[in-house]
Amino acid sequence: MRWKATKGGTNQDGSPVTKPIDLTVAELIDGICQRYGQLPSAVLKEDVMMLKIIQTMALVEDGE
Repeated sequence: MRWKATKGGTNQDGSPVTKPIDLTVAELIDGICQRYGQLPSAVLKEDVMMLKIIQTMALVEDGE
């Protein structure tokens, strides 16, 4: 099943539809791999604090 983005969607219980956490993590790892030309195995060996810093900088650069 592919994830389809929905803006403003709600579940049957009225809660907002959100991106699955696994997809968010996969996008983060993939983005770092593409940006720095590294394999996922190399990225996953990094300290988690470094990954948080990289993600924060990516958000700033994207204007989010």
